[in-house]
Amino acid sequence: MANLWINDPPPVAHALELLLGQGRAAVLLSLEPPSSTLEIAQRLGFAASGVSEHLSVLRSTGLVESQRRGRFVYYRLSQTGIALLELLGTHHQPLEATMI
Repeated sequence: MANLWINDPPPVAHALELLLGQGRAAVLLSLEPPSSTLEIAQRLGFAASGVSEHLSVLRSTGLVESQRRGRFVYYRLSQTGIALLELLGTHHQPLEATMI
């Protein structure tokens, strides 16, 4: 008898890419530690404008939180973002860590 249900989830990064798209998945996974748009762009090799757009969408869905520090805005995973990554089986840093 053939197995009709397969319980092996795809790797985390692949699952996030399927769910969010490659760019947003990369940005979401890059938020450890909390970072500014420019820091994320430099880390990933993306344009800052593209990172800003991804962060805006991730923030509007509740996966990311932001906090202004002087001239910069820093982003981190929200409780919902952490829960999503935990559900998919990735390791994360505790949300209680203070923003930079």
